[in-house]
Amino acid sequence: MKTIASILVKGVKQRCYYNDNVFLEGGTEFEIEFFNKSQRTVCPSLTINGEKLSSSPVVYNGQKFILKDFINNDRKLLFKVYEVDSNDEDVKNAIKDNGIISIIYYYEKLIQEKIIKPSMKEPSLLNEDEINFSIDLSLSSNISDDLPESREGLPPVPKEINLKEETGKIIKGTPSGVKYKTVEIELDYNDSETQIIKLLPLSKKPKFINCPKCKNTSKIEANYCEDCGFKY
Repeated sequence: MKTIASILVKGVKQRCYYNDNVFLEGGTEFEIEFFNKSQRTVCPSLTINGEKLSSSPVVYNGQKFILKDFINNDRKLLFKVYEVDSNDEDVKNAIKDNGIISIIYYYEKLIQEKIIKPSMKEPSLLNEDEINFSIDLSLSSNISDDLPESREGLPPVPKEINLKEETGKIIKGTPSGVKYKTVEIELDYNDSETQIIKLLPLSKKPKFINCPKCKNTSKIEANYCEDCGFKY
């Protein structure tokens, strides 16, 4: 991918398991770091817990940008953990988007291309404590329903028998103190990439991982398969 997002806790990048799972302790405030490795400006359009943010950060080419809050209000990102009835189908449907951060990266239009409307908002820096962003993307995509039901290398989940389970939702935390302003930018809707990150409670973190290449079992903290050397 030309742009990649990572989860930061107190400035430390959190490991992503099975390509898209990050396990966090309840009550943790976190940030999202975007690294734009392309040669064009990008606008990440975020959907959190199934709800699309009406504004989007702007990340210039080669820039690492840290999103600290929900953009349209002065509140940090907080991971809330609580218990639900794991056997109730209505409950399962109600929490299906919990902790899911869906990101569609839209890239700036090339100068030689014909400009089409609508125009987008691009940021300019107010001061060293302020962050760039764009608003009113007017996009209706919600990609959380397209999440894969299984992942290669993921250990089988035991059948639930009348037990409570923990789920985690992203809610508003403490004030962030961030200010924003907008400037104009044109985006190419035909040039986009998609990334999904799912935040899960620590109680759901498995102890072992099965190598997708040789099926050898290693501890979940392992970076490489102890048998064939495959990088997790």
